[in-house]
Amino acid sequence: MRRVLTCLVATAALGLVAGMAGSAASGPPPHAAGGPCSLSAGRPVAASKVASVLRRYGFHLYPDSLGSCSSRLVAQLVNVVYSGPHENLDRRNEITAREGDLFCDVYRRPRAGVTTRHPTTLFQFSLPDPTDKGAWLLLGNVDCSLFTDRPAIVKRLRAGMRAIQKGLPRPATRG
Repeated sequence: MRRVLTCLVATAALGLVAGMAGSAASGPPPHAAGGPCSLSAGRPVAASKVASVLRRYGFHLYPDSLGSCSSRLVAQLVNVVYSGPHENLDRRNEITAREGDLFCDVYRRPRAGVTTRHPTTLFQFSLPDPTDKGAWLLLGNVDCSLFTDRPAIVKRLRAGMRAIQKGLPRPATRG
């Protein structure tokens, strides 16, 4: 339930950021018309890159078997898997103590708003619900929400996202 609410709140908040920036998203809502997900899709960052780099920073992400992808949303990665081949729900307390509760959505390309204009910039926000502790990080087409009350885990995720950021091609400068 928390995952669904987080996705809805995060999507609404990002829509608000996009709307304030004067950009209008076109097409269906991000979670409409579910279909298969792909770890190789996504630009500038593929879901497989997110999983492999963040693993080096102590986050073990797997495809969310309950997730549903679309023409815009290409992968949903989680560290606590409720069902499927990577199910680890019985170890949830152990995992969240070590890694927090982490959800990363990977889109085909950056969505409307600030990440479209600045696809190689890492943005960090507070979680949309002020009662939740953790962080919300955006980098290009990657949207991660981390729930934890431990600042060291947030710092580790930010370091992992910066490692992904360093591997991105820099936009051409005008001159």
